[in-house]
Amino acid sequence: MKNRTGIPFLYSLAVAGMTFSLGTVNALAQHIGHASLTDPQPLLPNTSHFIWATCTDDDGGFVDPCNLQYSTDYNPDTGGHSHNTGRESSALNKASSNAAGGDNVQITTKAYAQEECFNACPAQGGTCGVADYLVGNGLPDISLFWNGEHASGPNAIWYLNGAPPTRSTTGHGDINVNRYMQSNPAIGLYNATLDYLEVHSGSCTFLGGSGHQCKICTNDQSLPWGGLFDYEQTWAPPHDGHRDGTSADISATINQCDPAHVVNMQEMEAACEANGADTGQTAPHPPGSPNHTHCEW
Repeated sequence: MKNRTGIPFLYSLAVAGMTFSLGTVNALAQHIGHASLTDPQPLLPNTSHFIWATCTDDDGGFVDPCNLQYSTDYNPDTGGHSHNTGRESSALNKASSNAAGGDNVQITTKAYAQEECFNACPAQGGTCGVADYLVGNGLPDISLFWNGEHASGPNAIWYLNGAPPTRSTTGHGDINVNRYMQSNPAIGLYNATLDYLEVHSGSCTFLGGSGHQCKICTNDQSLPWGGLFDYEQTWAPPHDGHRDGTSADISATINQCDPAHVVNMQEMEAACEANGADTGQTAPHPPGSPNHTHCEW
């Protein structure tokens, strides 16, 4: 990898913290549900955790019996997904229990990122306890950054493309929502782009070279909080390699990109691999009828 100045400054995505709240008090309530989650936020996709549920009276004393009913719900249009049909929230290992002395309820997250809440509601009537939480990749495990810094200005090297004619990202907002990467892969993509353009750019005075090209078209990377990127809007693969901010797609056909910006897939693959991309995962995609280079670090 070449050492260069001008490495892109990457802005960290602020991750929502964990909050707990109680619902509106019912004047006739005798039982109050409580819910608390101690695991650090966000909860990673496809993982299991425990929420502690208890039940008290208006004076804070435990009540027995106190049957709590449990459920989860999601906040629509969160996690980078602007489509909601068929969307689900995390699964629970039980729907209810006698939580007079407290009970652990296991919660298993889905593959995709989103804002969610867990509800513990007294079956006898009363006030629900609510625990809000975030599902996704992020602090403290993986930090994702918006990676479109070099798509504007006189020295722009990326054109941010998406589905025509609006350049939307198939149920995932505009062309800025699918641009999140970890810092090391983002720097690898930046250097791979410069390596490629130094060979193909002749009209770009800030690069030099012997070719004609000033920019390449970058497309899908990861969503803001990672997790499943279901570009077919089915809450299922394909696109498995775009979950944790380690991958980027670079367009190689004119139906995805302006002809002046398309890349030679094999040369772009080599540029990515020379800058640290995984040789086993970086290749033209999709197999059999490729239209872009998938670079994965």
